[in-house]
Amino acid sequence: MSKRKPSHNRPSRVATTVQSELASILRQEVHDPDLPMVSLTRVWLAKDLRLARVYYLPLGGEAVDATRTHEFLNGKSKWLRGRLADRLQLRFTPRLEFYLDDELEEAVRITNLLNNLDISNEEEI
Repeated sequence: MSKRKPSHNRPSRVATTVQSELASILRQEVHDPDLPMVSLTRVWLAKDLRLARVYYLPLGGEAVDATRTHEFLNGKSKWLRGRLADRLQLRFTPRLEFYLDDELEEAVRITNLLNNLDISNEEEI
């Protein structure tokens, strides 16, 4: 009797599939003027595959209401989960939680701080 070895990469493979399928659902099936276009930047999936943290960035610059986008996505999470269940072949479809991805903004802020440092070319030895 051979037992299947659990894959340590399964959560990351499933996360990639969840991200791709969710992006497709948002693009093809959500036609709501309250939701600006968003980019799903990454998905973190729990080891038991029951929770997915979906990170997104609203497209459209500062004119986009980030709070409204956040409320919209989390308000539609059950519906999105149901649509995702139709597309995935999983025993359990993960519960979806949406988070604004602020890593890019933080990286830009740090880069700007570093660029603004006054560093002289002459160093004392």
